[in-house]
Amino acid sequence: ELASLEYQNKRLEIFSQAAKAFIAVLKVQEKLQLSNELVRLSEQSYETVEKRVNAGRDSPLEKTRASVALSNMKMQHRETQRNLEYAGKQLASFWGQDKPLFEQAAGDLNTIEQLPTLENLLKQLKLTPEYARWEAEIKRSRVVLDLEKSKAVGDITIGAGIQRFNETDDNAVVFGVSIPLPLSDRNQGAKQEAAYNLARAREEQKAAWLKLQNEFNQAYQELTNSYSRAASLKGEVLPGALEMFNAAKTAYQQGKVDYLNMLDAQRTLFEVRNEYIESLAAYHTAKMDIERFIGQEIETINFSESEG
Repeated sequence: ELASLEYQNKRLEIFSQAAKAFIAVLKVQEKLQLSNELVRLSEQSYETVEKRVNAGRDSPLEKTRASVALSNMKMQHRETQRNLEYAGKQLASFWGQDKPLFEQAAGDLNTIEQLPTLENLLKQLKLTPEYARWEAEIKRSRVVLDLEKSKAVGDITIGAGIQRFNETDDNAVVFGVSIPLPLSDRNQGAKQEAAYNLARAREEQKAAWLKLQNEFNQAYQELTNSYSRAASLKGEVLPGALEMFNAAKTAYQQGKVDYLNMLDAQRTLFEVRNEYIESLAAYHTAKMDIERFIGQEIETINFSESEG
């Protein structure tokens, strides 16, 4: 039973690690797509600035700024490409390959589920193999203690045979019973060791439960925070940043603001989009931790809550 629970726990741990590696690939893919878009916009901005400078509408300094911004975007783009290669290798290592044979991981980080209540998740926590193994460990320690106690009781020896009496030329059936007297406590040391091991197993179970709760609460807090952050960024911050960028871009084309204003609006938009990707990845990573703790998908808990 212990071996089976340890196997299940290790299985969940490896599945969770593989899922996190997959999420990391999806995250960098999203960032690379964002980087491609940013490089494209930076190239367009540079061309626009160059035309305005050549027409004498802007200072040559604006062209230099646009060139520096474009170079930075291309440098960050190359770095993101290297990050994606590394993330792909990390994922491929889970099936024994030193490099990925796939070109792209198929998945959608934008899918986030409504969080189940903490109480319902905690109900599942004691069923996880990581905790359930301690019940089996205590059971095993009890059995060992019972075994050592049984060794302390001497065995009763029964014998029987035929005895010949030569004086009377008779035969008799003789029975013998040997009962050891408990003059000293036999197997004392082994009994004490087994009792201490049982007590230790119970204390280690308490410590394991506290540790499991702390790790679970930390993962649930991260899940809650990342969910709220992603929902807020998508519903409130992103639309505002996009509107600000479009307005700044139009104003620059009309000569109402300088290039720095448009560049600042563009930087803000892409920083918000990058933060949104990070929050989505953090949500799915924390979700994997929760599902490893409870040994099942969160969607099943949500379904049970809706049924209730």
